[in-house]
Amino acid sequence: MLIKLREALGGLKVAMPHTRESPASLMTEWLLQGHAEGDFELGYNVLLQGVGDVVPKVKISKKDLTTAEVIKHAQNGMQVVELELEWREQISFTLTQDFTLKRIQYLDVLQEEAEGHGDDAASLMFASQILMTEALGTMLDELVSYLGGWQE
Repeated sequence: MLIKLREALGGLKVAMPHTRESPASLMTEWLLQGHAEGDFELGYNVLLQGVGDVVPKVKISKKDLTTAEVIKHAQNGMQVVELELEWREQISFTLTQDFTLKRIQYLDVLQEEAEGHGDDAASLMFASQILMTEALGTMLDELVSYLGGWQE
């Protein structure tokens, strides 16, 4: 798609977004607090990374991230590089240290809302797409606000 846009526009400069605060420090802060801020909730998966010549990594899956044994890794100097989050019981995703969103899933609450706006398969699909796009945009705006806004 980017190739076609570049061809049509005669060029298209694309760069990774940067926020004022690093996602890694925000995710580490949330893990240390034992909860996320606003409409976000901690999921059940995290990847922590240490520093040094041989970089240690700890991947924790399908576990309550508020337990002392999980938080201890961050207290010992490891930084969160991937964290599963849930937003308003509508979207589940993994946030990475470079502000990449992985494993985005739209949850049942959003699907149920879409079902109320569609009479047939085509209108249901259209309503789902509109609601998902709107929810993702709102979620990104809130996440960026916790990261201090966009860096220029």
